[in-house]
Amino acid sequence: MKEVRRLAEYVTLIEAAELEGVKYKTMAQRLNRNPDKFDTMTEKSENGGKDAVLVAVASLSKKARNAWKERAKLKELSGTISPEGEAQPEPEAPWYVEADVDWYIENYREQWYKGMELGNVIREFLQYDGANKTEYAEQYAQEHLGSGKRTLYRYVKAYNEACAWADKLQKESGVGFEFFKVLCLCRKPKESGTFPSIKPEVKQVIKNIWFNEDFAANLGTREMLYEKLTLVANVNKWEKIPSYQTVTRYITYLMEDEGMKNAHFLASKGSREYKNKVMVKGSRDTSGLKVMQIVMGDEHTSIVGLHTSSRTVRLSRSSRT
Repeated sequence: MKEVRRLAEYVTLIEAAELEGVKYKTMAQRLNRNPDKFDTMTEKSENGGKDAVLVAVASLSKKARNAWKERAKLKELSGTISPEGEAQPEPEAPWYVEADVDWYIENYREQWYKGMELGNVIREFLQYDGANKTEYAEQYAQEHLGSGKRTLYRYVKAYNEACAWADKLQKESGVGFEFFKVLCLCRKPKESGTFPSIKPEVKQVIKNIWFNEDFAANLGTREMLYEKLTLVANVNKWEKIPSYQTVTRYITYLMEDEGMKNAHFLASKGSREYKNKVMVKGSRDTSGLKVMQIVMGDEHTSIVGLHTSSRTVRLSRSSRT
Protein backbone atom coordinates (compact mmCIF):
# COMPACT_ATOMS: atom_id res chain seq x y z
CA MET A 1 0.00 0.00 0.00
CA LYS A 2 2.85 2.37 0.85
CA GLU A 3 4.55 1.54 -2.44
CA VAL A 4 1.37 2.32 -4.41
CA ARG A 5 0.95 5.61 -2.59
CA ARG A 6 4.59 6.51 -3.14
CA LEU A 7 4.31 5.89 -6.88
CA ALA A 8 1.08 7.88 -7.01
CA GLU A 9 3.00 10.93 -5.73
CA TYR A 10 5.36 10.79 -8.71
CA VAL A 11 4.43 12.14 -12.12
CA THR A 12 6.01 11.77 -15.53
CA LEU A 13 8.22 14.51 -16.89
CA ILE A 14 5.48 15.44 -19.38
CA GLU A 15 2.89 15.81 -16.62
CA ALA A 16 5.35 17.76 -14.47
CA ALA A 17 5.78 20.23 -17.33
CA GLU A 18 1.99 20.55 -17.62
CA LEU A 19 1.63 21.20 -13.89
CA GLU A 20 4.39 23.82 -13.98
CA GLY A 21 2.88 25.42 -17.06
CA VAL A 22 6.06 25.10 -19.14
CA LYS A 23 7.14 23.15 -22.19
CA TYR A 24 8.56 19.65 -21.87
CA LYS A 25 11.97 20.80 -23.08
CA THR A 26 12.07 23.57 -20.45
CA MET A 27 11.20 21.11 -17.69
CA ALA A 28 13.90 18.69 -18.85
CA GLN A 29 16.44 21.52 -18.80
CA ARG A 30 15.45 22.41 -15.23
CA LEU A 31 16.15 18.84 -14.14
CA ASN A 32 19.52 18.81 -15.89
CA ARG A 33 20.61 22.15 -14.46
CA ASN A 34 19.40 21.52 -10.90
CA PRO A 35 19.39 17.74 -10.33
CA ASP A 36 19.64 18.16 -6.54
CA LYS A 37 16.47 20.26 -6.45
CA PHE A 38 14.23 17.49 -7.82
CA ASP A 39 13.47 14.07 -6.39
CA THR A 40 13.35 11.74 -9.39
CA MET A 41 13.14 8.05 -10.11
CA THR A 42 13.09 5.94 -13.27
CA GLU A 43 10.48 3.46 -14.34
CA LYS A 44 11.34 0.67 -16.77
CA SER A 45 9.40 0.61 -20.00
CA GLU A 46 7.18 -2.42 -20.52
CA ASN A 47 7.87 -2.56 -24.26
CA GLY A 48 11.64 -2.39 -23.88
CA GLY A 49 11.93 1.29 -24.81
CA LYS A 50 13.62 4.12 -22.98
CA ASP A 51 13.04 4.26 -19.22
CA ALA A 52 10.57 6.93 -18.11
CA VAL A 53 11.72 9.68 -15.72
CA LEU A 54 9.33 10.33 -12.83
CA VAL A 55 9.41 13.48 -10.73
CA ALA A 56 8.17 13.69 -7.15
CA VAL A 57 5.25 16.07 -6.79
CA ALA A 58 6.75 17.31 -3.51
CA SER A 59 9.78 18.68 -5.37
CA LEU A 60 7.67 20.78 -7.76
CA SER A 61 6.63 24.39 -7.18
CA LYS A 62 3.76 25.38 -4.92
CA LYS A 63 1.63 26.23 -7.95
CA ALA A 64 2.28 22.80 -9.49
CA ARG A 65 1.53 20.98 -6.22
CA ASN A 66 -1.80 22.76 -5.88
CA ALA A 67 -2.69 21.94 -9.47
CA TRP A 68 -1.78 18.30 -8.86
CA LYS A 69 -4.04 18.15 -5.79
CA GLU A 70 -7.02 19.46 -7.73
CA ARG A 71 -6.29 17.14 -10.62
CA ALA A 72 -6.03 14.14 -8.29
CA LYS A 73 -9.26 15.15 -6.56
CA LEU A 74 -11.09 15.37 -9.88
CA LYS A 75 -9.79 11.96 -10.95
CA GLU A 76 -10.83 10.48 -7.62
CA LEU A 77 -14.35 11.86 -7.92
CA SER A 78 -14.64 10.67 -11.51
CA GLY A 79 -13.72 7.11 -10.58
CA THR A 80 -15.54 6.78 -7.26
CA ILE A 81 -17.19 3.40 -6.71
CA SER A 82 -20.26 3.08 -4.52
CA PRO A 83 -20.54 0.40 -1.80
CA GLU A 84 -22.80 -1.55 -4.17
CA GLY A 85 -20.01 -1.62 -6.75
CA GLU A 86 -21.63 0.83 -9.18
CA ALA A 87 -19.57 3.64 -10.68
CA GLN A 88 -20.65 7.07 -9.51
CA PRO A 89 -21.35 9.84 -12.05
CA GLU A 90 -18.63 12.36 -12.74
CA PRO A 91 -18.65 15.53 -10.62
CA GLU A 92 -20.95 18.26 -11.86
CA ALA A 93 -19.11 20.58 -14.21
CA PRO A 94 -18.81 24.26 -13.26
CA TRP A 95 -20.83 26.77 -15.28
CA TYR A 96 -17.88 27.89 -17.41
CA VAL A 97 -17.34 24.41 -18.86
CA GLU A 98 -20.50 24.82 -20.96
CA ALA A 99 -20.19 28.59 -21.41
CA ASP A 100 -19.70 30.26 -24.78
CA VAL A 101 -16.47 32.17 -24.18
CA ASP A 102 -16.83 34.40 -27.26
CA TRP A 103 -20.30 35.46 -26.20
CA TYR A 104 -19.12 36.10 -22.65
CA ILE A 105 -16.22 38.31 -23.74
CA GLU A 106 -18.48 40.28 -26.07
CA ASN A 107 -21.16 40.88 -23.43
CA TYR A 108 -19.10 40.95 -20.22
CA ARG A 109 -15.84 42.47 -21.40
CA GLU A 110 -15.20 44.29 -18.12
CA GLN A 111 -15.73 41.12 -16.10
CA TRP A 112 -13.41 39.23 -18.45
CA TYR A 113 -10.56 41.71 -17.97
CA LYS A 114 -11.09 41.68 -14.21
CA GLY A 115 -10.83 37.89 -14.33
CA MET A 116 -7.55 38.16 -16.25
CA GLU A 117 -6.09 40.56 -13.67
CA LEU A 118 -7.32 38.39 -10.82
CA GLY A 119 -5.68 35.37 -12.45
CA ASN A 120 -2.32 37.15 -12.37
CA VAL A 121 -2.82 37.83 -8.66
CA ILE A 122 -3.64 34.18 -7.95
CA ARG A 123 -0.69 32.85 -9.96
CA GLU A 124 1.71 35.16 -8.12
CA PHE A 125 0.38 33.98 -4.77
CA LEU A 126 0.72 30.33 -5.78
CA GLN A 127 4.43 30.90 -6.38
CA TYR A 128 4.99 31.69 -2.71
CA ASP A 129 6.62 28.83 -0.87
CA GLY A 130 8.03 30.54 2.19
CA ALA A 131 7.32 30.47 5.91
CA ASN A 132 4.31 31.91 7.77
CA LYS A 133 1.97 31.09 4.92
CA THR A 134 -1.18 32.05 6.83
CA GLU A 135 0.18 35.45 7.80
CA TYR A 136 1.46 36.03 4.28
CA ALA A 137 -1.92 35.06 2.76
CA GLU A 138 -3.76 37.56 4.96
CA GLN A 139 -1.34 40.34 4.10
CA TYR A 140 -1.36 39.44 0.39
CA ALA A 141 -5.17 39.34 0.26
CA GLN A 142 -5.52 42.73 1.94
CA GLU A 143 -2.96 44.27 -0.38
CA HIS A 144 -4.22 42.86 -3.70
CA LEU A 145 -7.90 42.11 -3.08
CA GLY A 146 -8.88 44.45 -0.30
CA SER A 147 -10.32 41.52 1.66
CA GLY A 148 -9.25 38.66 3.94
CA LYS A 149 -7.46 35.42 3.21
CA ARG A 150 -10.72 33.45 3.03
CA THR A 151 -11.60 35.28 -0.18
CA LEU A 152 -8.13 34.61 -1.51
CA TYR A 153 -8.36 30.90 -0.71
CA ARG A 154 -11.75 30.72 -2.42
CA TYR A 155 -10.25 32.17 -5.60
CA VAL A 156 -7.30 29.79 -5.37
CA LYS A 157 -9.63 26.80 -5.06
CA ALA A 158 -11.67 27.95 -8.08
CA TYR A 159 -8.50 28.52 -10.10
CA ASN A 160 -7.03 25.10 -9.32
CA GLU A 161 -10.35 23.44 -10.12
CA ALA A 162 -10.42 25.24 -13.48
CA CYS A 163 -6.88 24.02 -14.19
CA ALA A 164 -7.98 20.45 -13.52
CA TRP A 165 -11.02 20.73 -15.82
CA ALA A 166 -8.95 22.37 -18.56
CA ASP A 167 -6.39 19.58 -18.36
CA LYS A 168 -9.07 16.86 -18.36
CA LEU A 169 -10.93 18.20 -21.40
CA GLN A 170 -7.75 18.99 -23.30
CA LYS A 171 -6.64 15.37 -22.98
CA GLU A 172 -10.07 14.16 -24.13
CA SER A 173 -10.45 16.50 -27.12
CA GLY A 174 -6.96 17.76 -27.93
CA VAL A 175 -8.21 21.36 -27.76
CA GLY A 176 -6.91 23.96 -25.33
CA PHE A 177 -9.20 25.29 -22.59
CA GLU A 178 -6.96 27.91 -21.01
CA PHE A 179 -9.87 30.36 -20.89
CA PHE A 180 -11.33 28.30 -18.02
CA LYS A 181 -8.65 29.90 -15.81
CA VAL A 182 -10.17 33.31 -16.51
CA LEU A 183 -13.87 32.44 -16.58
CA CYS A 184 -13.62 30.67 -13.22
CA LEU A 185 -12.76 34.04 -11.67
CA CYS A 186 -15.58 35.88 -13.46
CA ARG A 187 -19.14 36.34 -12.39
CA LYS A 188 -21.54 33.75 -13.74
CA PRO A 189 -23.97 35.30 -16.27
CA LYS A 190 -27.68 35.04 -15.64
CA GLU A 191 -28.34 33.46 -19.02
CA SER A 192 -25.65 32.18 -21.34
CA GLY A 193 -27.85 30.67 -24.03
CA THR A 194 -26.84 27.91 -26.40
CA PHE A 195 -23.83 29.21 -28.32
CA PRO A 196 -25.32 32.69 -28.80
CA SER A 197 -22.06 33.97 -30.32
CA ILE A 198 -22.57 31.72 -33.36
CA LYS A 199 -25.02 33.28 -35.77
CA PRO A 200 -27.72 31.03 -37.27
CA GLU A 201 -26.21 31.15 -40.77
CA VAL A 202 -22.80 30.15 -39.36
CA LYS A 203 -24.35 27.26 -37.43
CA GLN A 204 -25.98 26.04 -40.62
CA VAL A 205 -22.69 26.16 -42.53
CA ILE A 206 -20.97 24.19 -39.76
CA LYS A 207 -23.68 21.53 -39.94
CA ASN A 208 -23.54 21.43 -43.75
CA ILE A 209 -19.79 20.84 -43.70
CA TRP A 210 -19.63 18.40 -40.79
CA PHE A 211 -22.47 16.17 -42.01
CA ASN A 212 -21.52 16.34 -45.69
CA GLU A 213 -21.08 12.79 -47.02
CA ASP A 214 -17.83 13.47 -48.87
CA PHE A 215 -16.34 15.40 -45.95
CA ALA A 216 -17.33 12.77 -43.39
CA ALA A 217 -16.34 9.82 -45.59
CA ASN A 218 -12.87 11.31 -46.03
CA LEU A 219 -12.52 11.51 -42.23
CA GLY A 220 -12.74 15.29 -42.14
CA THR A 221 -11.41 16.72 -38.88
CA ARG A 222 -12.46 19.75 -36.87
CA GLU A 223 -9.36 21.58 -38.10
CA MET A 224 -10.38 20.90 -41.71
CA LEU A 225 -13.90 22.10 -40.97
CA TYR A 226 -12.61 25.35 -39.50
CA GLU A 227 -10.45 25.94 -42.59
CA LYS A 228 -13.51 25.49 -44.82
CA LEU A 229 -15.58 27.72 -42.55
CA THR A 230 -12.93 30.44 -42.87
CA LEU A 231 -13.09 30.18 -46.68
CA VAL A 232 -16.89 30.45 -46.60
CA ALA A 233 -16.61 33.49 -44.33
CA ASN A 234 -14.24 35.16 -46.79
CA VAL A 235 -16.58 34.48 -49.73
CA ASN A 236 -19.62 35.75 -47.81
CA LYS A 237 -17.59 38.67 -46.42
CA TRP A 238 -18.50 37.91 -42.81
CA GLU A 239 -16.74 40.30 -40.48
CA LYS A 240 -15.90 37.62 -37.92
CA ILE A 241 -16.48 33.98 -37.13
CA PRO A 242 -16.35 32.17 -33.77
CA SER A 243 -13.04 30.97 -32.42
CA TYR A 244 -11.78 27.48 -33.18
CA GLN A 245 -12.46 26.40 -29.59
CA THR A 246 -16.08 27.57 -29.80
CA VAL A 247 -16.67 25.80 -33.11
CA THR A 248 -15.14 22.62 -31.71
CA ARG A 249 -17.39 22.74 -28.65
CA TYR A 250 -20.42 23.39 -30.86
CA ILE A 251 -19.66 20.25 -32.88
CA THR A 252 -19.33 18.27 -29.65
CA TYR A 253 -22.67 19.73 -28.55
CA LEU A 254 -24.30 18.60 -31.79
CA MET A 255 -22.86 15.11 -31.53
CA GLU A 256 -23.52 14.51 -27.84
CA ASP A 257 -26.36 16.74 -26.60
CA GLU A 258 -28.33 16.94 -29.82
CA GLY A 259 -27.92 13.22 -30.50
CA MET A 260 -26.53 13.64 -34.02
CA LYS A 261 -23.65 11.20 -33.60
CA ASN A 262 -25.53 8.54 -35.58
CA ALA A 263 -26.20 11.00 -38.40
CA HIS A 264 -22.46 11.65 -38.68
CA PHE A 265 -21.78 7.90 -38.62
CA LEU A 266 -24.26 7.41 -41.48
CA ALA A 267 -22.62 10.17 -43.51
CA SER A 268 -19.11 8.85 -42.93
CA LYS A 269 -19.69 5.07 -43.22
CA GLY A 270 -22.68 4.76 -45.54
CA SER A 271 -26.06 3.09 -45.15
CA ARG A 272 -24.82 -0.51 -45.19
CA GLU A 273 -22.34 0.03 -42.36
CA TYR A 274 -24.94 2.07 -40.50
CA LYS A 275 -27.47 -0.78 -40.69
CA ASN A 276 -24.90 -3.32 -39.52
CA LYS A 277 -23.42 -1.30 -36.67
CA VAL A 278 -26.11 1.11 -35.50
CA MET A 279 -29.63 0.01 -36.40
CA VAL A 280 -31.45 -2.23 -33.93
CA LYS A 281 -31.89 -5.73 -35.28
CA GLY A 282 -34.73 -8.12 -34.50
CA SER A 283 -34.00 -11.52 -33.03
CA ARG A 284 -35.78 -14.82 -33.42
CA ASP A 285 -36.91 -16.68 -30.33
CA THR A 286 -38.25 -20.19 -31.04
CA SER A 287 -38.35 -21.27 -27.40
CA GLY A 288 -41.97 -20.16 -27.00
CA LEU A 289 -43.37 -21.97 -30.04
CA LYS A 290 -45.75 -24.90 -29.69
CA VAL A 291 -45.37 -28.27 -31.39
CA MET A 292 -45.65 -28.15 -35.23
CA GLN A 293 -45.41 -24.34 -35.26
CA ILE A 294 -43.06 -22.75 -37.76
CA VAL A 295 -41.83 -19.17 -37.73
CA MET A 296 -40.21 -17.76 -40.86
CA GLY A 297 -38.52 -14.35 -41.00
CA ASP A 298 -38.26 -13.97 -44.78
CA GLU A 299 -40.86 -13.04 -47.37
CA HIS A 300 -42.45 -16.54 -47.60
CA THR A 301 -45.93 -17.16 -46.29
CA SER A 302 -45.90 -18.39 -42.68
CA ILE A 303 -47.67 -21.65 -41.83
CA VAL A 304 -48.63 -21.96 -38.18
CA GLY A 305 -50.00 -25.32 -36.96
CA LEU A 306 -51.97 -28.10 -38.60
CA HIS A 307 -55.21 -26.13 -38.71
CA THR A 308 -53.68 -23.29 -40.70
CA SER A 309 -51.92 -25.77 -42.95
CA SER A 310 -55.15 -27.64 -43.83
CA ARG A 311 -56.88 -24.33 -44.48
CA THR A 312 -54.14 -23.39 -46.88
CA VAL A 313 -54.64 -26.63 -48.77
CA ARG A 314 -58.40 -26.08 -49.09
CA LEU A 315 -57.79 -22.57 -50.43
CA SER A 316 -55.37 -23.95 -52.95
CA ARG A 317 -57.95 -26.55 -54.18
CA SER A 318 -60.71 -23.97 -54.46
CA SER A 319 -58.48 -21.74 -56.49
CA ARG A 320 -58.05 -24.50 -59.04
CA THR A 321 -61.81 -25.11 -59.47
